[in-house]
Amino acid sequence: LTLAERGVAKVTPNRAYGVAVHPSTDKLVVAIGDRDGNLGLWNADAPEDAENNGVVCFKPHTATVNVVQFHPTTPTKLYSTSYDGTVRCFDMVKQSFDLVALFTPGRDTWLQHTHVSPCGHTMYLGDSDGLVAAHDLRSNETIWAAYAHDNKVQTVNVHPTIPHYLATSSLDRSVKIFDLRKVSSNKKAASTASSASKSEGSSASGDDHPSMDPLATFVESRSVNCAYWSPSGNQLLSVTQSNFLRLFNKPYEQSGKAIPVAGEGGTKAGVQSISHDNQTGRYLPVFHAAWDPKCVGGSEAFVVGSMKQPRMVEVFTSPADLGAKGAGGGGGGGAKPTRVMCFGGEYLNSVQSRNAFHPTHDIVVCGNASGRVHVFR
Repeated sequence: LTLAERGVAKVTPNRAYGVAVHPSTDKLVVAIGDRDGNLGLWNADAPEDAENNGVVCFKPHTATVNVVQFHPTTPTKLYSTSYDGTVRCFDMVKQSFDLVALFTPGRDTWLQHTHVSPCGHTMYLGDSDGLVAAHDLRSNETIWAAYAHDNKVQTVNVHPTIPHYLATSSLDRSVKIFDLRKVSSNKKAASTASSASKSEGSSASGDDHPSMDPLATFVESRSVNCAYWSPSGNQLLSVTQSNFLRLFNKPYEQSGKAIPVAGEGGTKAGVQSISHDNQTGRYLPVFHAAWDPKCVGGSEAFVVGSMKQPRMVEVFTSPADLGAKGAGGGGGGGAKPTRVMCFGGEYLNSVQSRNAFHPTHDIVVCGNASGRVHVFR
């Protein structure tokens, strides 16, 4: 894959936090959420004389847009999540925004991350106080809300094929796996996450939420930026501030309150680690990795930003038999994740903190700290 001059565009005014690629096979459309609440859309296949290079920009939020996601089954709907406590849905046909959820528990917190389930019926939300909630997108009602962590929830991610498994990462230096069948659908506990059907100014106070009991807790030495399931669901990938990429093999088969991810404890738990410089500094978004949705089963691939010079983004593969003992194996031996390629070139001159694969084409889209997007194709 290469980066051409026409594959670079300024899509949002400020640094990119959310990156998503529309699944269309006819044209390449990229969505970007930035630090100031802007949502940018870029038709990267627009003709050279297109107005504003095919870029349109909206401002549906008043604070950082940290997640953008196209609806899994209705991709004309684009969800944006913001630190302002709201989730909004942009209807690309009607060219209008709707309020989906207002997540304001009445404390000094913000909405950190969301993920729409593969079926498209449920959105999972995590906030800066450790609270996680499930929101029904059909009825616009919160199903449940409970505490998952002692500190900020960095990401929430539901398993692609076993939807009762939820993975979370946190500033409290842990990755947790939850069995959602054990979470109570307590309406009183869920009441603080008000739905779009309620008035936008309303919010519930109090703090009577229950705590979620994890199936397994994996303990890091520093905070965890993200934790995402692979397309097959057999592996979980985390990016840590301890300068590692961690790969967990079927972590839902583990159980324990404090499983160490480093050393012998991590080996016994099926964790593979890759040394990786994740120190982006205060002026760049932290690294998030993204899986390639086209690689399901067998070896699976993911992309992540890099601090290396010259500037690049890196692609790794992780084998299906991750951690299995091979001919030269012993404990921790066998199949391991491997860096297979890196993308760069004369038009890439900055760190790409957030990246995404096209769902069906061999295209990688990258966003940097100035709202500029780079397309490798």
